[in-house]
Amino acid sequence: MRPVTHRLVIDFCHDPKDAIGFIDRTAITPAGLMVYGSLVSTFAHDRAWDVIHKSSAGVPYQASLVMRPADLVCENVPKGATVTVNGAAVPGPVTVFRKWGLFGVSVLPYGSDGRTSVAVGKPRSSR
Repeated sequence: MRPVTHRLVIDFCHDPKDAIGFIDRTAITPAGLMVYGSLVSTFAHDRAWDVIHKSSAGVPYQASLVMRPADLVCENVPKGATVTVNGAAVPGPVTVFRKWGLFGVSVLPYGSDGRTSVAVGKPRSSR
C-alpha cells in the first residue's frame, strides 16, 4: 500500500455522493491497517453528524477500503498450491492482493470483513 500523501475521502456506504470526511494519515501496526482522519459535519443532523453521535452512543460501525484498480497487483494461486500471506501459509485457490493503492474508506453498518471497526473521537464541525 502506498502511504497517503494527500487527503482521501471517507464516504458512507460506498456512496461517492455521500462524502462525510477525509483521511489524512495511515499506519501499518501489529493490529493491521489504521486509518486516521476526520468526519466533517456541515449542518446539524447531516450524515457525518449522525455517524459521530450514533458511534459515540455505541453503534458499532465498520469500515471498508476503496482501492484504486490501476494500482492492483494480484497473484492468482491455483488449487493445490500454497502461498505465504502475512507470514501464514494460505492454500489455493485464492487471489492475493500483493500491491494496492488506497483510494478512500467507507463507513458502514455491515462491512465485508466483520473484524473492522470505526472509532470516532471528538466532533469537528466546519460551521
